Amino acid sequence: MNTNISGAGCGTKTGVVGEPGTAARCEAAARPGGATGAVSTALGICGKSAAAIPPDSLSRLEKWELQSYCRQLLPKETIRYCCLRRLPNAEGVNVWRSGLHGSAHYGGLMTCSSVWICPVCAAKIAERRRGELATAIAACRAMGGQVLLASYTVSHARSQLLSETLSAFLAAQRAMAGNRPYKRLTATYGLAGSIKALEVTWGALNGWHPHCHTLLFAPTEIFLPALEEELYVAWLASARRQGLSMNRQRGLQLVVTHGRIDEYVAKWGHGPTRRLWGAEDELTKANSKRGRYGPDGQRGHTPFDLLRWLADTGESQPIALFREYAGVFKGRRQLVWSPGLRVLLGAGEERSDEALAGEVREDGILLATLSPAEWVAVRGRGLRGELLEVARAGDPDELATFVADICADYYGVSREYLLNKI
Repeated sequence: MNTNISGAGCGTKTGVVGEPGTAARCEAAARPGGATGAVSTALGICGKSAAAIPPDSLSRLEKWELQSYCRQLLPKETIRYCCLRRLPNAEGVNVWRSGLHGSAHYGGLMTCSSVWICPVCAAKIAERRRGELATAIAACRAMGGQVLLASYTVSHARSQLLSETLSAFLAAQRAMAGNRPYKRLTATYGLAGSIKALEVTWGALNGWHPHCHTLLFAPTEIFLPALEEELYVAWLASARRQGLSMNRQRGLQLVVTHGRIDEYVAKWGHGPTRRLWGAEDELTKANSKRGRYGPDGQRGHTPFDLLRWLADTGESQPIALFREYAGVFKGRRQLVWSPGLRVLLGAGEERSDEALAGEVREDGILLATLSPAEWVAVRGRGLRGELLEVARAGDPDELATFVADICADYYGVSREYLLNKI
């Protein structure tokens, strides 16, 4: 698309991207419990356009709204540019659709590549990582091996800072990996390697709760109770040296994956939304998880739950919590493979989060290239997510009409005029 619209008036509209209230006005209908009907009806665009927003789009659209809130909370971080500004060498913004997956994404935009604070980048990176882990799990099983999921946690208190709790937790994890009991059990059971994922939640009663999910790859089936007890002893000893404590029930959980972990997920409160939730999801898709209510009636909040809390209430507490979290987790690795495991399982070389965030799928079909003026209108109206939902249908004409309606609303000209210019 190359609509010839002068950019002279681009900065004169209210609701500029990043302005407080933009996300709530333009994208709030994407939230469960938000406005009913088509997501874009706040602007009347869907009413004028034949393009339909799929009814199952709410969870996908939510990440764009949450990103808007995060950008307002962290104005000095690179998320302020993410999926907003064009790359220096990009003439326009490409809209791609994957024929195999039926998904749509942008090309030619700057990305922040943060799995910790950006719901948009986290979703894309997690899906690519999930594929890697699914391949690794399948390879291990094909060789007659067994894949186990171990989850480590410690007791924590509301008075503790996240930086203090996380520092002690990670020190205990490193110490366990290097202590003799752990090395001995690794040799005894023939564990070939591991993949570790770091997560955190927050609860009103006990504060920050860092925890770790680890996939263990074994060459044969293992007697689970014996391994679990030995892992717990090694973990408890290392944690105690860091001044940490735990109870036996929750300090360590060990399950066989079998391609799905529904019972474990139900226990920890992270359930599947559509297809079965596998071990690869549990490690990579922290962005899709939501906290649960525990036996004490207190709810645990994932970091993106804190953004949902802010969006729903406008309260100040989630702002302070999210900023604390963002500062502590900045620069940390979310997923760590043990040395040599990728080679053993044929998983290929590791790709950086930056590469995955900017990746265009091999089966990607270019539906359209938005001109700079068109992109100003799309982002100015807060409809980046809705546009991709229309693109998922794979109809270039429908997409062109939708973009024309956005531009007509933004620039105050008729759709027919714009379509004639495309």
